[in-house]
Amino acid sequence: EIPSIKKEVKPKIEEGIFFDMSNEEYHSLDGLSSTQFQDLDLSVAIYENRHLFKYDCEAFRIGTLNHTALLEPHLLDRYIETTTKTFDSEVTKKLIAQNSDKEVVALGSIELAKERAEKVKLVYGAYIEMSLKEVSFIVFDEALGLYRKCRADIWLPNHGIVFDYKTSKEHRPETFRKNSISQYNYDIQSAWYTDTINMCIEKFNLPYPKVTQFGWIISPNYEPYKPFGFIASIELIEKGREDYQRLTNKLLEV
Repeated sequence: EIPSIKKEVKPKIEEGIFFDMSNEEYHSLDGLSSTQFQDLDLSVAIYENRHLFKYDCEAFRIGTLNHTALLEPHLLDRYIETTTKTFDSEVTKKLIAQNSDKEVVALGSIELAKERAEKVKLVYGAYIEMSLKEVSFIVFDEALGLYRKCRADIWLPNHGIVFDYKTSKEHRPETFRKNSISQYNYDIQSAWYTDTINMCIEKFNLPYPKVTQFGWIISPNYEPYKPFGFIASIELIEKGREDYQRLTNKLLEV
């Protein structure tokens, strides 16, 4: 039995690198992930009760669909399209109710996601082809006394490179750096992923070089959907590391 932050006894979680873990299983597991730092930054109370603040929206569904189209196209049959322009229509509500095992998305979304995926592959296909996709990393951090986890979209294990696939309102690397990185704590993501993956590699003596580069492949949310990339600098990763250490200390001090 491993104590949690509050010293409550919780079931031990299996640690390691998981190549076939579903997205649903990954998100159901306990453990601190980079997306939770936004809640923790607001308050420990919001972080600890984050299940009360979950919400679903069309933008989230479209983002997940785009990930699926690029990284797990064999799972596209999980999606169906509504025949109306709004999710508030009775037709769409009925479709959602009758297809609880499906993700309902707007009309035309599936073909558009495929088109965007093809454009990304035109530019970054070589990286994607040689990568392992949607790999889950889970490790108990002895120093922090908690489980760390992350899910790498695109991991090139023999090169020490990780890419995260994003859809974004930004259309240029400089605006992505100026706006999105600070707004969405992507600097924390770059450090958390780098450190969590490297901790797994070291702890389990795995035959892979440690991650030395973390970046994003971005597909803008409007035509002509020209993809671009952005590599996190050493300074950006270090800033993210300082921020996540500050926030984890905030959690541990409660």
